[in-house]
Amino acid sequence: MLVTKCKHFDAVDHLGNNILHYACIFNNEPVVENLLRRNTSSSFVEAMNSENQTPLDIARKNQMAPPIIDILFSLSGRL
Repeated sequence: MLVTKCKHFDAVDHLGNNILHYACIFNNEPVVENLLRRNTSSSFVEAMNSENQTPLDIARKNQMAPPIIDILFSLSGRL
C-alpha cells in the first residue's frame, strides 16, 4: 500500500537511500517490481547512496532473483 501511495520516489534518507534501495536491502522482490512499474527514471534507478551503491549494487550483494537483477541492469545502462 505504501508503494501505491508513494509520490516522492526521489526522497532519500540520511544515508542517501531511496525507496528502491530499501526494497533491495530487504530483498523484497514484489516491491522492487512494483516500484519499477511506477518509475524507471535514471535518477531513481541509478541513485547512489552514501556508500556509492546503487539499487543494482545492493540487489547483487543480496543475491536477489536474477530477473530482478536483469531488470535493474537493463534500466541502469551500466556494463
